[in-house]
Amino acid sequence: MNQEIVHFFKNLTLLCVEDDPIVQSMYTRLFTPLFKKVYFAGDGQEGLEIFRASPVDLILTDYMMPKMDGIEMIRHIRSIDMKVPIFLITAFEDLTLLRQALELHTTGFIKKPVTFQSLFDNLEMAVKSVLADKILLQKQIELLKYIDHQESLTLKKQRKILQNEMAKERIGYKVDVYFQPKDLLSGDSYTIKKHSQGAVVFLIDGMGKGLSASVTAMLGSSFVNYQLHKDPSIDLHTLIEEFLEFSKLFLLEEEVISCIFLHIASHSFSLASFGMPPIFLLHDRFSKIPSNNPPFSCYTTSFHIEKYPLDFHRMMLYTDGLMESVSFADIKKLFLNAKNFEEFKTDIEKKISFLEDDITIICIDS
Repeated sequence: MNQEIVHFFKNLTLLCVEDDPIVQSMYTRLFTPLFKKVYFAGDGQEGLEIFRASPVDLILTDYMMPKMDGIEMIRHIRSIDMKVPIFLITAFEDLTLLRQALELHTTGFIKKPVTFQSLFDNLEMAVKSVLADKILLQKQIELLKYIDHQESLTLKKQRKILQNEMAKERIGYKVDVYFQPKDLLSGDSYTIKKHSQGAVVFLIDGMGKGLSASVTAMLGSSFVNYQLHKDPSIDLHTLIEEFLEFSKLFLLEEEVISCIFLHIASHSFSLASFGMPPIFLLHDRFSKIPSNNPPFSCYTTSFHIEKYPLDFHRMMLYTDGLMESVSFADIKKLFLNAKNFEEFKTDIEKKISFLEDDITIICIDS
């Protein structure tokens, strides 16, 4: 016998179902030194109970046994497990019996009288299949562990990039964020940074879904974070110009970015919205500010910035994922009626039955 296969027997368990004490004794001498564990059963009913209760890799069973024969036991086992190798030992050559065994996906047949060679030839054939399945399963387990580790690192990275410096400190206004990615890798990202003259809010929505959109969004937010960290007094026009040049380094020809640059100063706010949904404003009345630029692409060469008086009670910026999950009428109604951001967030979550896309909402209360 192949010594490598004999070595692998040590990693497997065998169930022997046999009512003859002499044959059981032979199995004990043959198999106990070879296998990790050998289970013995005197009939099909006992064999089925052992199979249900114990980890079994291979099954060797007689056909004629009291209480439950081998075919009936195989039928019950196959209702639980279609893959475990099962070898039927029988002196009969009845075609009906063989047909039943084949229909139950019996792995092989061993004819009585049993010889050492016939036993191990059949078991060697099955062991290769079982070991291949075990190796594949182990690789899948290792892959899942690796993916879990990478997901954990990705979440840490996202938390580091997503910044809201106005969440805890109030400078005439407070900024709250609702961030709900559809998948681990979100195509939405944002940064809210202190500025020497107020604060800058940046919200980005990468084109499409998946890894490409997520990379685009994270690169965008990281760049804005860095620029504002390096120069907290940078003017909005320069910030957007530098972002435009930076984005051309990584944007694909067919790719676009929707984003908002918002600079809130002491008496006014400046805005450049690139293909984003309209901004909601609540002051003495409800109003909307539509996007004033097309989405960014590698071909973008110019842009517009508009200035508005800082006279609102509440402002809301959001990505288009919100409108994919909640109707525009409901969003407007909840925005108008909510007493505060927490109430608005709770009401929005009640409306979302299925998350169609990443959702980011930035609410600014003066």
